[in-house]
Amino acid sequence: QKFRVGGKMLKIIYIYFDLLYAAYCGWEYRTIELLSELGVNVLPIPRHRCIAEGRLPIPKEADMIWVSNPMCLDVAIEIKERIAKPLAVQFLDVPRNLMDSEEWRLKEYEKVREQVKNADYITAISKSTAKDVEEWCGRKVDRVIYIGCDSELFESVKVSDKEYAITIPRGLAKQKNYQEAIEIAKGIVPLKTVWGQFSDVMKAKLLKNCSFGIHSSKFEGFCIPIVELNIARKPVIARELPVIKEIHEGNKGVMMYKTVHEAREFAKILVDDKKLRERLGKFGREFVLRRKLTLGVYAKRLKEFFEELK
Repeated sequence: QKFRVGGKMLKIIYIYFDLLYAAYCGWEYRTIELLSELGVNVLPIPRHRCIAEGRLPIPKEADMIWVSNPMCLDVAIEIKERIAKPLAVQFLDVPRNLMDSEEWRLKEYEKVREQVKNADYITAISKSTAKDVEEWCGRKVDRVIYIGCDSELFESVKVSDKEYAITIPRGLAKQKNYQEAIEIAKGIVPLKTVWGQFSDVMKAKLLKNCSFGIHSSKFEGFCIPIVELNIARKPVIARELPVIKEIHEGNKGVMMYKTVHEAREFAKILVDDKKLRERLGKFGREFVLRRKLTLGVYAKRLKEFFEELK
């Protein structure tokens, strides 16, 4: 694989976990597109293919290596050793907080704890995640760069309000606490679920047509679904977590709960009052835009960070 454009453009090798993971997280593809629009030449390299085929593309003209999933550090370190360029790794969460995760994932992250020592720079997507990363691996986080949602995706979809709530667990891991969302909605409002295999356009339609969102996860590194629901003008009932308070303090579009009973009371209020839903949804959207929690801003901040390292 080679960079498509030469010249003085900033050239970044981006290593992603595998094809399934990249499809599961559409924000990564969109971020690469946005970086390209900003004049950054990004070369995506799939970790799984490198390992399966036993070969590694080595574009020596690269300015740096970027990893958004720490489990790609093994391949990233090998490339770094061959081309002697800076390696930056982004943490979306930290493994000690991935309660009841699959055993294979926890074992992989124990390797990461050692591998991260070879990274030149570390970023995190929230202050809460940065604090956890520093305690977990003993390395200072160089920059907190808030991620966000693809706000442009939602502009082309008509806003509606149908009688269902929506939850976006993005997987069945126990820390996503999916069953609690079902318990909150039971007998009050029909509940639909958005899993990773939904296309971005289909997800946008489901979000913009729901009445409100329910987010019951016990741990998050940032929580993109809440931002997506707010940008779609929908209020969210969300479990109170440190990172949710960090990102959404003062956001009337996010109703934080501590108990299932409290969440169910919020749900009843929202079901009965469409004007309140619309008002809170409007507040949520304004908050997200005011705080600049969009992928467009995220890409610009990434570019600025990369340029500082070049």
